[in-house]
Amino acid sequence: MGAADWQPWQTSGVPTRSASSSRPPWEDATQDGNGAGQVTEDPAIYVPAEPAGALTVAFAKAAGAAAATETLNGVRERSAASYIGWPPARLAARLQGEAPAPKLAVGDLGHASQAQRSDIDNAINVFASEVGGSLPEPWSRTVRTAARARAGEAQAALGRAVAQGLPPRDKVTSWWRLIALAQWLLVALTLVGLVWIVLILAIGGSGGAHKSSLINDTSLAPWLGVMVVALLLLGWLISSWCQNMVVLAADREREQAVRDIPARIATVTDDLVVVPVGRELRDYERYRTELAAARDH
Repeated sequence: MGAADWQPWQTSGVPTRSASSSRPPWEDATQDGNGAGQVTEDPAIYVPAEPAGALTVAFAKAAGAAAATETLNGVRERSAASYIGWPPARLAARLQGEAPAPKLAVGDLGHASQAQRSDIDNAINVFASEVGGSLPEPWSRTVRTAARARAGEAQAALGRAVAQGLPPRDKVTSWWRLIALAQWLLVALTLVGLVWIVLILAIGGSGGAHKSSLINDTSLAPWLGVMVVALLLLGWLISSWCQNMVVLAADREREQAVRDIPARIATVTDDLVVVPVGRELRDYERYRTELAAARDH
């Protein structure tokens, strides 16, 4: 059945009734007809899935959901760099004039989504036309009115949906602090080794008849040099390994956000547009059923 053939009330989710039943479709009662155990149905089931899905996609695009998730890896890596990065490497980067990239704040996401108000309005208009355009008056008009009734709330609601679906921006994992402590300890040991080498070369190389000690024994200098190189290499290896761990964690956070944000946007879409329109379509289905019953009698 093509897009032009379906009617808004003809969805697989709409409650149906048997031909022998005289009860209207919105009444969910037990077989004895006493009405016990009634279940409130979801008005959204009266809305065709295809237009509702297209509206959710349009809302996600207007809210900048894809752009927000794409920035997660870089934000997490920059946040972790000040803890797990090898301090000499960070110092060298600063000396070369490399400034840290600015972080993307949650407020920026809300501002970005507000800038897409025209896209939100267009998406709602297209949805209302697809769902209610083929209905007779006044139903087509009431469907459009219901679709736009809470359009003013969509901007802020979509911004919140994106922000709440993202991981905390200022989150600092406990092991980052431990790695930072270990890195600075390695730096301290490296500096001690370098100072020790300088003292040995200065005192031991002066040729004075000093009593042999740890600060004038020139035979220690090569071993201290090896120690310094080993400490530098160890610090770099730890930084590289931790960076890989951060990238993996950021990937997991991004995958979680990719699942959470569309789900939250779908909830906003249902609450603000789909459910109000579904109520109008449900009322229209009731009207059609009652009109058909009256004609039969």
